[in-house]
Amino acid sequence: MVDEDSEGISTQSNFKLPINITQEDIEKKAVDLVRLALSNNVSDVPLKRDEIRKKVIKENMRIFPVVFEEAQKILKNDYSMELVEYPTRGTTIHSINQNKNSDTQRDIQSTQSSQPSSSTQTQTKKTSKKYTSNSYILRNIIPGKLRRGFIFEKQDYQLHGLLIIILCLIYVNGNRIKEESLYRYLEKFGIYKNNKHKVFGDIEKCITQFTQKGYLEKEKSTIPNEEVFYSYKWGPRSLVEFPEKNLLNFIKGVIIDIKKYL
Repeated sequence: MVDEDSEGISTQSNFKLPINITQEDIEKKAVDLVRLALSNNVSDVPLKRDEIRKKVIKENMRIFPVVFEEAQKILKNDYSMELVEYPTRGTTIHSINQNKNSDTQRDIQSTQSSQPSSSTQTQTKKTSKKYTSNSYILRNIIPGKLRRGFIFEKQDYQLHGLLIIILCLIYVNGNRIKEESLYRYLEKFGIYKNNKHKVFGDIEKCITQFTQKGYLEKEKSTIPNEEVFYSYKWGPRSLVEFPEKNLLNFIKGVIIDIKKYL
């Protein structure tokens, strides 16, 4: 991420600490950042950079990249989690893929030249500011195969399944789906808008909760002289927590299962 305080959160092995800051101070602040991140994760609230500034860093924001990197090591080694940037509202799968491609191209350029050009640095800032929000959330990095033995709350597991179905429906409809079309598709799964489901209860309430937590984004049409309608697309949290590759594998698995019964 690029902002006014630092040029990123990448490896800072050559970073020279301020005179009044020791390595022990960095490690203590890293532990504080881990605690803060875990606390925010329980309440499903993104961790704002400004909150890190006030509660963890406190004095010199120049040390933020080093503290962040140290905290990432703790999260990955001890909790199998990592802090990732929370996309801004309006970010899409396409724009995130574009940014990844831009990052890859920039990495290739940097290996060819020890000093990146000013045009590359400018492009980096433009690309980053398009989709970053100066906020972070924790992402589980345990491989899918290893998660199968975990014990989850039954209701959470069921709601997770419903969310994946909705995300798949949005994805296969061009990353956006009209509200009425979404409910029409859900009817094929025995889930009706006006009938209380025996597992999910009020489906409208479930979708509202997904939206409030950032998994879905609801938009009102802005086309002049046309009837107003609402549509859904992936929210910022889904863009972070559900890699496109994993979703495609899920869809592929569903298709294979369906073919078995044809």
